Order: sequence, then C-alpha cells, then structure tokens
Amino acid sequence: MPTIAEWTEEYQSWSSNDAAGAYASPLKLTMRGSRNDYVYTESNVGIIGIYWSSSPSDNGANSLDFTSTNVNINNSGFDVRARGSSVRCIKD
Repeated sequence: MPTIAEWTEEYQSWSSNDAAGAYASPLKLTMRGSRNDYVYTESNVGIIGIYWSSSPSDNGANSLDFTSTNVNINNSGFDVRARGSSVRCIKD
C-alpha cells in the first residue's frame, strides 16, 4: 500500500484535487465510501473515497480521502481500520 508521501505525490499529479481528478488519474480511484464500524453496513458510497496508507499514526490510521470538492491526507485520530475502507496497492 502507498505511504502518505506516495499518496501526496499521487494526488498532486491529478488534473484537479477532487473526485474527478482521482478518477481521471491512472489509478481510476472511485468514491467507494467505507463500511460502517459499528453496524457493518456500507456508508458514504458515492460521497467520499477513502484509501488506506501504509503509514501509521500515533492515534489511528492515515488515509487519502477525497470528495467531489477536495482531497485530504487524513489522520483519523482514532483507529478507523474497523471501517473497512478501500485499499490500492502500488508497485515498488
């Protein structure tokens, strides 16, 4: 999985810093949402793309998040690994 540095480099190459840029990139990232961590159902499909990073954080998990209007490198502040977000592998 990409590190935060690799995700940052990736999204800075997009034509726009939003979901359109994510999908237009060679990775074709989509707004797949995540699995809710307490009722185990899908949530936010079509609203947000959340892709894990292999970079750990002090308080939780780091991810690349994007919506139709922006992109964020997110340190969740809590352990969101239970949410079941998307994974995108890269070739080293």
